[in-house]
Amino acid sequence: MILTNNYPKYPKDNKYFHLVDLEHFHEVVVQWALDRNLLEGTTNLKQCKKFHEEKGEMLGNIIDGKDIRDDIGDCLVIIVQMIWREGSTLKLKSIVENCDLYGTNQSKLDGVDFYNTFACEAEALIDSTMRGFAVHYEWCVEELYLLARHFGFTLLECCEIAFNDIKDRKGKMINGSFVKEVKKRLFRS
Repeated sequence: MILTNNYPKYPKDNKYFHLVDLEHFHEVVVQWALDRNLLEGTTNLKQCKKFHEEKGEMLGNIIDGKDIRDDIGDCLVIIVQMIWREGSTLKLKSIVENCDLYGTNQSKLDGVDFYNTFACEAEALIDSTMRGFAVHYEWCVEELYLLARHFGFTLLECCEIAFNDIKDRKGKMINGSFVKEVKKRLFRS
């Protein structure tokens, strides 16, 4: 796959990579995943397990008062891959641009409220995938957008942090799951 919009390609070194916009994120995630056989080497059903794990990490970090930008971005990395596997033309940028806030008085909601709304949509995504029904990724993306906004982040910021965390990972596919290469540490006695 060739990146289509003349966006910068992600560097294959340890340099920090700045994203232009959410469409750029979408494209570099697809290229990154293709480079590692993450798109054709697994299924959306198997990715549901990883999505569920990322969702759980996010809740733990919200409860502990930790930064959740990487968690939000990690969920979006998985969603982008699932969208690609389905052959959908859905783009994160268009979802966020059309995000309907439902007229909710969000000033009274806390982080756990926003997480719970996202978690409901995430469970619906997982359930739909498992049952072979149409999956509404945009609902999860909208809730992640609202969650990020509640904590004072942009979705692009979350995506950039997550992508920089994963872009240099090495590993291999084993039974449809990406197993990260572990760096060996030398210990002195």
